[in-house]
Amino acid sequence: MQEQEIRLTDLIDVQVLQKIQNGFSKFTGMAALTTDANGRPVTVGSGFTEFCMNLTRSTENGMARCAECDMRGALLTLEKGESVVYKCHAGLLDFAAPIMVEGIFVGSFIGGQVCAERPGEQELRKTAAILGVDPEAYIAAAAKVKLIEYEKVERAAEFLCEIAEVLSQMAYSSYIALQQSRKLERVARSHNHFIVDMNANMKQHVQDWIGIAKELKGAHLDGKATSILAKLMDKGEEFMSVIDDTVEFSQIANGEIELYESEYDIVALINGVRSDYLETARKRGDEIQVLFGEGLPEVLLGDAGRIRQIVAKFVQNAVRHTKNGKVTIRVSTSRRSYATNLVIEIADTGKGMTPAELAALRGYIERRIPYDEGDSIGIAVIPMLLARMSGTLEVESIQDVETVFTINIPQLNVQASAS
Repeated sequence: MQEQEIRLTDLIDVQVLQKIQNGFSKFTGMAALTTDANGRPVTVGSGFTEFCMNLTRSTENGMARCAECDMRGALLTLEKGESVVYKCHAGLLDFAAPIMVEGIFVGSFIGGQVCAERPGEQELRKTAAILGVDPEAYIAAAAKVKLIEYEKVERAAEFLCEIAEVLSQMAYSSYIALQQSRKLERVARSHNHFIVDMNANMKQHVQDWIGIAKELKGAHLDGKATSILAKLMDKGEEFMSVIDDTVEFSQIANGEIELYESEYDIVALINGVRSDYLETARKRGDEIQVLFGEGLPEVLLGDAGRIRQIVAKFVQNAVRHTKNGKVTIRVSTSRRSYATNLVIEIADTGKGMTPAELAALRGYIERRIPYDEGDSIGIAVIPMLLARMSGTLEVESIQDVETVFTINIPQLNVQASAS
């Protein structure tokens, strides 16, 4: 660690320093102040005497001389690396206790404003004349200064030195952890931006690939070539979906995804998703059926884009894992204490899951264990999005029979709110 890298206030909050010196001053009856490595105060003085505050420091000359003494105390403790007791320009006992971190001086506790023996009257008059203050008031204030044995002042300074050592080491550990955390955050953001840029390039190349394949599709090709071309286009669409999921996952994990609420028609939204995947389903011999429950609100308020994204992902997966079967989307609502609970079920008659696969997926959804299947990125995005919307996800599956995903999302019924 270089001396210029951190300041005392980077390590220890000023309020913490203030509380320490306030408690010290109250307990010992001595004044206290905390300075940085250059001797500049970082706290408000505690327990300062009338002699110092109202008289010695009341003039410009006095303030300059006191600042010089504070600096001298800081330099003395820096030179020795331990607490020191010394006499100030006004004849009082002061002390300085260094605050060291990894062998580097970052500040000091200074204070005192006490006497082991009171200054003589002639000495006080001489100082008052230099400062430009009333000598009688100065002598009277000096008589009120607390008398404390020199050894007690030394022990108090040593005590502060030990406190400073423990506090600074604890603070330095926290400081290093915070700096590492900030560094990791910067790296994560940089990594996220790299992923977004890289995937944008990949997406463009895949779009070009699909575009070329579509042009070839119109050419005179034999049946086998046409079939291979269709498979290439399907794989390209799947790859595009993976790219989108990767970017989405990275942005959500980095806290860059926001929700945008608007009024929407849930029936139109679900029918739109069905329409998007209907042709793909028919090519696989599948049927997509939509069943709407009674009493669905005509207008809901929520993030329609994210809801559509979640439903589309499940429908896409259901179609991918089902052949010559059926995908069913059931939509209903129930009353929730503060909103309307939107319930969307996506069921398919595909291959289903083994008990072990189902347990693994449930564990991931509940964030107990990682999910390591091939399409984990796509699966990972959904629970994260639902968590943002205070929603939940449940899954049931019977191998070779059926898989059902149930989504619950609280939404506002616009008509009910208006009535």
